Amino acid sequence: MTAGYISAEAYRALKPKTSLCELRFDECRNYSPRVQKCLESLFDDDDIIESLYLQEQLEQDLTSGNNQLISWIDNQIKDNYSNILEVLNQIGIKQFLAGYLFSSSRSLYTRNFITEDNLEDIRLFIYACRGAYKKILEDREGLGNLANTVEKTYFYENSRLEEGMMASEPFEDYYNDGSSIVANLSKKGHVTVDEDALSKEHPENKKYIIYLNRLDDEQFYEFEQFFEARIEEKSIRARNCITYIGLREFCVNYLFAEDLKLLNIRNFGKKSVYDLRGIREKVIEYINNSISIVDSSIKEEIKVVEEIPVVLTLKEKLGDAQYSALQKVLYQKVETLSVRSKNGIINYKGDFIEDFVHQGMDIKKIRFIGRKSEEEISHVVEYIKDMANNMSERSWTKEETFIIEKRNLYGDYLDKFSFEYFKEHRHLPMFHILENLIRNGTQHRDLAMLNSNTPLFEGEQSLSYEEIADDFDISRERVRQICTKCNKQLHSVDPNDINKAARNYSKLLSQKTDWQYILESTESLNWFDASFVDSIRQDEKCNLSKNFILLALSILCKENFEIVGADPLPIYTKFKLDWNNTYIVNRTITEAFDFYTLSNLLEEKESELTEDITLSVQEMLLDTFFEAWNDFDTDKVEMISELLTKIFINEFGKIPDDDFKFTLEGKKVVRTTDLMYDMLSENGNPMSAQELYDVINSIYPNRYKSPISIKQLVNTDPRMCHVGTDNLISLIEWNHVKLGGVRDIIAQFLADFEQPQCLSVIVEHVQKYRKTSENSIRTTMGSGEQFVVFAGGYYGLKDKVYDRWYYLSEAEKNFLDRIKQLEQFIKDTGHFPFSLSEDAKEAQLYVWWIKVRNRKNLGKEQSMEVNRILQQYAMCPSSRRDNAWFDFCLRYKTFVERNGRKPSKSGYNEYDLYQWFEKAVEDFSNGDLKPNQEKAYLELCNSL
Repeated sequence: MTAGYISAEAYRALKPKTSLCELRFDECRNYSPRVQKCLESLFDDDDIIESLYLQEQLEQDLTSGNNQLISWIDNQIKDNYSNILEVLNQIGIKQFLAGYLFSSSRSLYTRNFITEDNLEDIRLFIYACRGAYKKILEDREGLGNLANTVEKTYFYENSRLEEGMMASEPFEDYYNDGSSIVANLSKKGHVTVDEDALSKEHPENKKYIIYLNRLDDEQFYEFEQFFEARIEEKSIRARNCITYIGLREFCVNYLFAEDLKLLNIRNFGKKSVYDLRGIREKVIEYINNSISIVDSSIKEEIKVVEEIPVVLTLKEKLGDAQYSALQKVLYQKVETLSVRSKNGIINYKGDFIEDFVHQGMDIKKIRFIGRKSEEEISHVVEYIKDMANNMSERSWTKEETFIIEKRNLYGDYLDKFSFEYFKEHRHLPMFHILENLIRNGTQHRDLAMLNSNTPLFEGEQSLSYEEIADDFDISRERVRQICTKCNKQLHSVDPNDINKAARNYSKLLSQKTDWQYILESTESLNWFDASFVDSIRQDEKCNLSKNFILLALSILCKENFEIVGADPLPIYTKFKLDWNNTYIVNRTITEAFDFYTLSNLLEEKESELTEDITLSVQEMLLDTFFEAWNDFDTDKVEMISELLTKIFINEFGKIPDDDFKFTLEGKKVVRTTDLMYDMLSENGNPMSAQELYDVINSIYPNRYKSPISIKQLVNTDPRMCHVGTDNLISLIEWNHVKLGGVRDIIAQFLADFEQPQCLSVIVEHVQKYRKTSENSIRTTMGSGEQFVVFAGGYYGLKDKVYDRWYYLSEAEKNFLDRIKQLEQFIKDTGHFPFSLSEDAKEAQLYVWWIKVRNRKNLGKEQSMEVNRILQQYAMCPSSRRDNAWFDFCLRYKTFVERNGRKPSKSGYNEYDLYQWFEKAVEDFSNGDLKPNQEKAYLELCNSL
């Protein structure tokens, strides 16, 4: 109706009106101040009134089929406005009349197909069209309707002064005199205060609205500089929206309003609302600090505002914990509703509980719901309201409030034991809650896979990637990817993780207040390892693995502690681990001493010794390991000594003597790795760590604690390596022992053959050296670029060239096999296969040969094979009749050779041969013989 002359807010208010004459001016006071102001500007302009009237008349003409204006345009375009003909063709004349002719200048520029090049021509044409249409109406009936409209406008001008703008009445008493709002608006810079300018949740902000609207231009300029600097830092989009509305208008009617009102501003999104919250706090601080620039009267008015009783929201009445509990119940109820009701509640932009439960807002204000949905939502509102009433009537203790808060936070992970534990210890068993969370997570595939490979609970067995892949019917590589991803999620705390389980895990570990008892228990420690968690597991009835608890502790204590040694849950397990255990060490120690250089310094020290020596840990810290100090501190020597002793025993396999000193091996002492090398060389085959340990322990008792120490020595010697799944120890120089992975063994095996090998042969060979499954071997060969798969389950190497037969498709192979069978049959029987044969194979060959011989879409090589058979065996009969003819021919020739004459008509048993020959002579003369029969006949004649 208004074609760009009014705002979107005014358009929504006037949308039920279909024409200008339906607008009753005595109803205008029921609209908001912004809509009233928009209507005021609309009816203050005679040109706009006239445009609206003409547009309504034109719409009626187009609807009734009166095309006088269209006829005028058709005539004018041809004669005077040919330059805009192309634009009108793109828009369409009726669309131009309905949407362009009476648009405001500002909105016209935003329309489709209007550019800077044709804008001026379009404007001139529009002026001409408007004038022509006015003349059409004057000739038809005059402008009586327009006069009525002007009268109504005059009535509106007077009535609005008498009635006042009721929406602004709550603010009226705080201005300088008792005059009307319109009089106040006449003051330079002041704006009308909307009824929804103040948020219901923060009525105390009313004084700031009054303050901003009372500032004169000079005072507001200083505030404007401050505000623009703040908004420039936050959001360009918000700045543009505010500029469009006007800064003073925005600060008075929007800055302290509900978020929903802000979201109704075009292009003002949720991020802009979020940014504005921070700016609002800075504005309040600015006003509080700058209150002295206002005259004393405003100070008194602000005091009056502060004395107004504050209406509490439901959240303020009940408390945060109880209100969160109501929200949780609401979410549970929403899941039971129909889709339309559910979407209505979820998509509601305000606070549903506050607006509909506490404030009693009409449910019909929820968009896109029907009568059935209203009933459903009403039941939910009543249920929540009863709960809220019960909560408000009850007196909550601190302990009860705490339990509700934690129940809202942790949900079902907070079980009965957690409450009993809290009553006794005054803090929650967080590792027990963490176990409940992880157990719930293992119901999903990804975490279940990780738990199978890297057990997160005590007493569970670890499975290989291959075994897990078989259980879940996916590839080994996919299992590895999933386990790696889940492990990384357990190593980090990211509350914004896209995965819900990872978010819950991060959320739990981020609750520093609830973990405070753990942080306090570690404050006085210099370091701790897996033994520290035993008491936690027993006290909290937690069955999480020690390594997983250590990982959680390292995350919780990362500000003061860091990991030294092995990762509790290593992400990449295929690499050699330099450490066997995990130690969580205070950062004051790790910053002073580098534990990761111990191995190299110890090896370097022993290589310099000419004989064994014994030293205490304190002596080594001041001598052997002095280079490991980043910042030497005598006070820390004792702290590090205890940890270093543990590392010597667990990591280096050093056993202290009775005086608690450790032996460093000198050069004159045979190195253990040399002894192991000699033992393997003498044996000639790989040996287990236990076998080597037994021999070494008999020579050097108590030097090594267990076979694990022997395994660690292998990692330090370049001459030895681990082979196979049984962790046998071998020499790298041996050729009869297969080194490398499964892929390398397969490649070595296939390289020895000139032909591809079938899968069963490859599996049998690989399983001699590695414990693996057929599926894993097939996946290994199928996923790599090193191997090629042939038809029939054969595998070869891509860099080798095999017989052409292996590169043929199954269809091509079947064709060549059939050709071989056919050729062999012809050689054995002397004829092509017959159709009516008691031999099933012959009948099948006949059917196949007939189809192939008559097929037109054979490949080039297949066609050549068919032609070869036809040419090579052209003399062979292809039917039983031909076969009988050739049989007579052979018998006739044999008779002549045996008797030296032709068969006679009267001879004994000669008549059939005589009759056949006479018939053959006749057929030859008439040209009735087949080519192969004719050739056989001529050969017979030559022999005669």
